[in-house]
Amino acid sequence: FLTWTRPDVDTDLVYQLTKWFHENFDAYKGSHAMAPRMELKVFRDFLHMSPVPAHEGTIKYLREIGQWTEKDDEWNEAAIKLMDRWIAARTAAIEEAKSKGVRLHHENQEFIDIHKKHTADIPIMRVRIK
Repeated sequence: FLTWTRPDVDTDLVYQLTKWFHENFDAYKGSHAMAPRMELKVFRDFLHMSPVPAHEGTIKYLREIGQWTEKDDEWNEAAIKLMDRWIAARTAAIEEAKSKGVRLHHENQEFIDIHKKHTADIPIMRVRIK
């Protein structure tokens, strides 16, 4: 019921895709067992709980149809800041591991320790409860 993308994907492209999914829901909702979950109400319910920031293109469309609020701006900005912290910490951990010749692998304890060192003070991205 949602599509993930990077924040650097073109805003107009994401806007047009979001608009298409919303405006064409009736045409595709019966095409797959999961397709009914792409309804706007279900998507909004997801956004109310998601720890992941929404893309600017999605926000632009949701604003246009009256489905994005100032409160949404607040949680989305907080989500962006937290995501940026995680990305910076992960990047620093990878750079440190590479500089030390440590194998980047989720089962390599040496890499796990480096990763934990860089992310220890960052809150986990958790579902937001209403």
